[in-house]
Amino acid sequence: MGPRPALCALLLAACAAAPRPFRDRPIVWTDDDKGPFAPKPEYYGSPLAATGAEETLFRPVSDALQLKQSTEAVDVNALDEVPNSSWFENRLSVRQLSTEELVRGSCNAPAPDGEFPWTVVGAKLEGQTAGFRIKTAKGRIYFLEFDFPRQPELASIAGVFGSRVYHAAGFFAVCDRVAFFRESDMVVPPVQAQTGNKRISPEQVHQILLHVSPGQDGLFRAKASLLAEGEPLGNWTWAGMRDDDANDIVPHENRRELRATRLLTAWLNHYDTGDNQTLSMWIPTGEGRGWVKHHMIDWNDSLGFLWAPELDQISRRLGYAYYFDVGIIGRDFVNLGLKNEPWDRAHFGEAGETLGYFDDADFVPEEWKSGYPNPAFAQMTERDAAWMARILARFTDDRIEALLTEARADTPIVRSELLRILKSRRDKILRRWLVRLSSFTDPVLEARGTVRWLCMADRAEEGGLGPPPDPWASAWSDPRQAVRTSVERSAGRVCAQVPSDAPDYVVLDVYTGRPGQGPARVHLRSGKLVGLERPEEQSRPPDLPQQARR
Repeated sequence: MGPRPALCALLLAACAAAPRPFRDRPIVWTDDDKGPFAPKPEYYGSPLAATGAEETLFRPVSDALQLKQSTEAVDVNALDEVPNSSWFENRLSVRQLSTEELVRGSCNAPAPDGEFPWTVVGAKLEGQTAGFRIKTAKGRIYFLEFDFPRQPELASIAGVFGSRVYHAAGFFAVCDRVAFFRESDMVVPPVQAQTGNKRISPEQVHQILLHVSPGQDGLFRAKASLLAEGEPLGNWTWAGMRDDDANDIVPHENRRELRATRLLTAWLNHYDTGDNQTLSMWIPTGEGRGWVKHHMIDWNDSLGFLWAPELDQISRRLGYAYYFDVGIIGRDFVNLGLKNEPWDRAHFGEAGETLGYFDDADFVPEEWKSGYPNPAFAQMTERDAAWMARILARFTDDRIEALLTEARADTPIVRSELLRILKSRRDKILRRWLVRLSSFTDPVLEARGTVRWLCMADRAEEGGLGPPPDPWASAWSDPRQAVRTSVERSAGRVCAQVPSDAPDYVVLDVYTGRPGQGPARVHLRSGKLVGLERPEEQSRPPDLPQQARR
């Protein structure tokens, strides 16, 4: 027993002096979770009421009794990024998309209103709006939903805008488009000629359209959602794993991409983020085998969607409180309901009812809440949020405008108000989560003659928060012997010199110089990039010796 404490202390000291957490191996950019298996999983339709009760009451109590605490996400590679998988595909996280790519989203087929006539092949009965299932003249299947008369344009704008945002961010989002048509563009076969239990008669189609106001040009406006590739398996859940999916081995609440979705939902006030806004699709590979692809769907509730007038008090609270918020109920009991809350100040803006209570004045990103508590959102850490903030920074003002154009936000006041509010809410999110951990990303090594430089882009500058005010860097293999190293700055980019006499394993800490922002800690081994960390250390340049120049 005698020498063991001394030995442990020596080993710990050695680890502290020269940490080498990253091996010399390729960065993992693909999580191979698309291995074919059989049999096909059973269809799962999430029960809305039961799921609401589970997330509002039972799961919080269970987690509290187990003293459950948040841990870091597990599906993160050595560069602090999320690999490609059946859940996520790197897009804005690794490159800026062209405007054409951004507005196209996941839509690779021509617009449906260029493929008349449409054949009505069924009714759309789920959700809050009635609609149709149609087949275009080219054989493509779409689900049509209409805007509410009380909020013209909103649901279709929100559907298209949301689907493009999520796709660009890296999710598998269904293709939503705004389509225009006349009743004469639709063909309704006799009921007896239809199949399935959602048959619809010509009279029913006509009655539904009587409740939809056509525009001044006589055209009906609808959101058209393209049927996703594969065979529907119903919903996926925000927590746990699927027992009958051989590839599903990471608890969903431990996936960074799902946790960090909270920033996107807060930006759009996409409060309805339960299991019913998800879609699993079986992708057959032959001989009864296949794999499961995970989609996001349905953003109709975003951007200020209102509940029925008699439920106005709920509409006012959306984004500020859960549907059943135990914490707020308890707080109101203590202060007798006298505290002035954000929903007490909620009011319609310049766009009137169309954008409901969607605004930026009382928006506090950290305090935003979905309708029901979301188990993945509850596990989100600072690193998860910072990762999504680096993605959100790429939705620049001109990109938001391009997406509003694609979503046919045609009414001038609606468009201008959406642009103003979305820009303001985005900036609040970025100021909260982009400038605490390092906003440097995309590290590359460049050789300039005999000198090597580590160069990185600054997503905070790209997101409009200004350039790094006073970048500096240090290099070390032992943190107690760190030395300052030369730094060069150009538009959106900072480069730090790798010491010419650096050992085989060297670490560079590169700072932006923003008060309170930690460094990008880049690990180099055998002349290669092997890892990137984002410590929470404060940006205060220490009194370090300058790198010797040679």
